[in-house]
Parts: sequence; structure tokens; C-alpha cells
Amino acid sequence: MFKKFLISVLLLPAVAIAQPVIVDRKILCNRTDLVFAELANSDFKEIPLWVGEGQQKTKTVLVVNQKTRTWTLIQFNETVACLLSAGEDYQLVKTQ
Repeated sequence: MFKKFLISVLLLPAVAIAQPVIVDRKILCNRTDLVFAELANSDFKEIPLWVGEGQQKTKTVLVVNQKTRTWTLIQFNETVACLLSAGEDYQLVKTQ
């Protein structure tokens, strides 16, 4: 009983602090066909590694170049694609 009480007291501040944070940053968007053509044909030569379907007919895709280790995370629909994040170097995490 004491152990449950102690855990709840220790975790209470974490729950109180866990408020949403709004990040204000610019996101680049363009026509979907142009974005994917640029990533596939430019110096990046990134191809899809993972695709997930989201709400309201959107998809999110992670495109990578396995040789240069660059990656780009894109959310898109039929008409507009937005670059959410990009970087260099990644690792694939082995799952069960």
C-alpha cells in the first residue's frame, strides 16, 4: 500500500508538468509531385522507407538515402506535401 502511495506521489509532478507545448516554426510545402520528384532526382536521391496513413486522407512518409544517410519526413495528400523534418544520419531500430 505504501509503495503505491509513494509511486503516485513521485509521478504526480510529472503528470502536472506534462502540458502540451506549441512550437512555432516554418514548414516548407509545395505540390506533392514536385516535392517527391525533387527528393528522388536531386542530389538527395531519397526513396521511401516507411509510409503511414493519417487522418483526413493524409499520409506521412520517411524517405532516405541509404548511402549518404540523409532522411526527410514528409506529410502529404494528393495535392500538397510539407517537409516536417530532415537530417543526416539515422539508424534502423530492430523491433520484436
